[in-house]
Amino acid sequence: MPSAVEPSPERGARALRWLTIHEVAFALVILPLNILNISQGAPWWAFWPSMGWGIVLMVHVCIVKAMTVDEEWVHDRAMVLREHSYDFDHMKDIEQRIVESDRSIVPRDERDDTGKRDD
Repeated sequence: MPSAVEPSPERGARALRWLTIHEVAFALVILPLNILNISQGAPWWAFWPSMGWGIVLMVHVCIVKAMTVDEEWVHDRAMVLREHSYDFDHMKDIEQRIVESDRSIVPRDERDDTGKRDD
């Protein structure tokens, strides 16, 4: 029997299946409600069921995502974040300025007139 702490693959698959059912039910109910409301005009009453059910659906998505995360997903996500580092070029620029002893990277209290560090 799977523990509550360690999700089993079957439990994750079942959770994904129920999430899919929830998403389809949401679309099949909320879409016609909004179409009906748009055709009737103001007041916009369909907003409230859409918002309430949407929040419940978002919580359901978060719970299922938490249940289905495994070490492989964490590793893959970390690799994607490393590959798409938005600050990578900036970091290379700083490293290059350090190698060249650029005055802008030396703290003000350690600068002399030439821009080199006081060593």
